[in-house]
Amino acid sequence: MSLIRYLKVPLHKRCTSDAFYRAFHRSCINNNEASKSLKTVVDLPKHARVVICGGGVTGSSIAYHLAERGWNDVVLLEQGKYTCGTTWHSVGLIGQLRDDVPSARLVKYSAELYRSLEKAGHGIGWKQCGSINIAQTKDRVNLLQRKHAVAVATGIEAHFIGPKEVQRLAPVLKTEDIEAALYVPSDGVVAPSDLASTYVRLAKDRGVKMFEGVQVEKILTHNGHVHAVQTSLGTINCEYFVNCGGLWSRQIGKKSQPRVQVPLHATEHFYIVTKEVPGVDSTLPVIRDYDGLIYYREWSGGVMAGGFEPVAKPVFHTNIPDKFEFQLLPEDWDHFQILLDAILNRMPAVETAEVRQFVNGPESFTPDGSWILGESAEIGKYFVAAGMSSTGVVASGGVGKHIAEWIIDGEPSINLEAHDILRFVSFHNNRRFLRERVKESLGMYRMKYPGQQWKTGRNFRTSPLYTRLKAEGACFGETNAYERPMYFNDTADTKGKSRIRMDLSQGSEALDLLQYLSSNDINQPIGTVIHTGMQNNRGGYENDCSIVPLTDNRFFMIAPTSQQTRSFSWLRKHCPLDGSVMISDLTSAFSGLNVVGPHAQQLLADVTDTSMTLNDFKPMTCQVIDVGYAGGIIAMRLTHAGEDGFVLYVPSEYSLHVYDTLMKAGKDYGIRNAGYYAMRKLRIEKFFAFWGQDLSTDDTPFECGRDFRVKLNKGDFIGRDALVKQKENGISQKFVQFLLKDFDTDNDVWPWGGEPIYRNGKFAGTVTSSAYGPTLEKMICLGFVRDYDENDNRIIHKNINQFIMDKDANYEVVVGGQRFQAEARLYTTKEAYTSSDPVFIPVPKK
Repeated sequence: MSLIRYLKVPLHKRCTSDAFYRAFHRSCINNNEASKSLKTVVDLPKHARVVICGGGVTGSSIAYHLAERGWNDVVLLEQGKYTCGTTWHSVGLIGQLRDDVPSARLVKYSAELYRSLEKAGHGIGWKQCGSINIAQTKDRVNLLQRKHAVAVATGIEAHFIGPKEVQRLAPVLKTEDIEAALYVPSDGVVAPSDLASTYVRLAKDRGVKMFEGVQVEKILTHNGHVHAVQTSLGTINCEYFVNCGGLWSRQIGKKSQPRVQVPLHATEHFYIVTKEVPGVDSTLPVIRDYDGLIYYREWSGGVMAGGFEPVAKPVFHTNIPDKFEFQLLPEDWDHFQILLDAILNRMPAVETAEVRQFVNGPESFTPDGSWILGESAEIGKYFVAAGMSSTGVVASGGVGKHIAEWIIDGEPSINLEAHDILRFVSFHNNRRFLRERVKESLGMYRMKYPGQQWKTGRNFRTSPLYTRLKAEGACFGETNAYERPMYFNDTADTKGKSRIRMDLSQGSEALDLLQYLSSNDINQPIGTVIHTGMQNNRGGYENDCSIVPLTDNRFFMIAPTSQQTRSFSWLRKHCPLDGSVMISDLTSAFSGLNVVGPHAQQLLADVTDTSMTLNDFKPMTCQVIDVGYAGGIIAMRLTHAGEDGFVLYVPSEYSLHVYDTLMKAGKDYGIRNAGYYAMRKLRIEKFFAFWGQDLSTDDTPFECGRDFRVKLNKGDFIGRDALVKQKENGISQKFVQFLLKDFDTDNDVWPWGGEPIYRNGKFAGTVTSSAYGPTLEKMICLGFVRDYDENDNRIIHKNINQFIMDKDANYEVVVGGQRFQAEARLYTTKEAYTSSDPVFIPVPKK
């Protein structure tokens, strides 16, 4: 019977969800019998070092990896049966292409683990069939080239192939409309329930205690840390709690005081399972047609075929129904139609196949489509591994490994900031916001462009200047939902407003706390602006900020908007328990305005009674000034554009007045609005590293040229020992500026971060950020350069500058599949500045 006829007329009774579960995962009954042999519900232990909530593929992997590290005083609690919820109906695709190197390393580990488990006889259904990742457009090819660059940097074999090779590997596919494809031979598939059951069994063999049918009712805390877990069968005292509740993770986050924000929401997720399809056999690679938004995998001579529709259907708007364990949601062929059309287009033979089952199972998605991993901001030693956004199976091995590292070692061995729970702020957990955002965030196959902005959940966190700036042509983007002007329709490369985060610290021990957290010396005269890093124990950046002593033991701190939760959490985590230091988040209390350029000093002198001369208002100092009628404005003489200027932190109620005053007075100076992109271009041209884009928890001040901000002799601070060791022994990477040669800005694909850097033909690092430099008139890339041995381990150099600038060193940056020669620089050149002394450029005549 044809598929179209089948859709119109239910000619036979479709499988029940339990029957499908048995067919797909080798029997639900067998799985439950296996779980009974592990640990049925009996008396719970009174104490455990770690309690894990959730017996799906993520929670069981964490239990297994903790036990592998020798931590077997672990209890795993599952409210239903192992693999229930989402794991059991997952498709089981194991794809290693990712947008960034850390995520690629994580899933590469997963694939290697699954191969080893299958080889050891654990029967997880691993099949290394490879994958074909199809591009129908040149833009998609460019995006696949970026993924290919990440794969090469990670050691994942991947090859571009043409339509003929696609046809050879998968004869059942239509290939006439294919531009190119990326083939990954080491990709494959698994049976998700069998994988999770293997994790459970191996963890149990190593001493982990496993319990089904136990509900977590409350997480108890003491002094801001996990103390115990109250369950339906008693209380377990513990040191660590891991929320791996899948669909229920957000609800579990509410079961503590304070509540832990776990921003995710369930959506419906669809695929079909067919009987035999002509031309399909067990060797068929996994097929991903990104522009068609669809995927296929072989299943018993037929296919499982589904996808990620452009607009998703949120489900469970209040709470997830009780006992929603092995259930599916009602079929919705109308909503599935856009994917079905693409499935039939790419694999026409499916039209004549009989459909075994239409699967509509709930999956949880996050506001940005990335995972939620790490220690929560609200409660110490409360970890979360959730929001896997339909990639839980492929990620489970790596997530289990790195969450275990996070718990045992205090940090993971790779940089997981893109997935760190600390990237969220409170509004992200708003149910109404989540319901709207996940309609969009499910679309993981959609085309991605540089600086792409979300369309949903916007325009609710704005400054008082929003309406005025919008009327003047501002095009807004959001960072942590805060709307800021990215550019103005009538501007070129001028500079303007920037929005940042503010904290106020006061108390008798505030200075001592900041000295302990900062690598620079904070004990400076009142009004001094101190740029400093806050390092972790490895010397890497946990925060990169500016601190100003306003009065004795009262400080003003500025850090990136995107790091609002992380910055505040890092301070609070180290605060004395006696309350002697108070911290307030003043992000919403001020608006930030940058006044930048050769006439900035004279402009402000026209609107304030404070002397703005270099003698009276020196660079890197701060004063509280008036502008127009408004007072209490915190003004700092600094910019992140490398030119003279001021940053004004204006009490929100005065924002419009101050802005209007500056614009009116600035007409004679040619004042113009500018947005984030203008400032970004200038800071990249001036070789300024930005935390969250260029710098991370893996990078130290010595590696990014900021050793002058490290004061090793001031006393102890977090990360000091690691920095002392680096100073003595050398470093393994260095931050470098590259000017691309023979780059055609009109015709060549522009870099936007993540591109591989090669030194003498050998991979040496990746681009962290890039922009066209308006002063140098060159395409500029920033990134770290490293030296690797034959085993891909970093080599430490006592004089890494000599290695980088060696006369025989030849650098290339691969952009859009094309190699560009690049000139390496370790310092900002004079040519990057519009004037060597911009303050004294003549001002216009009045």
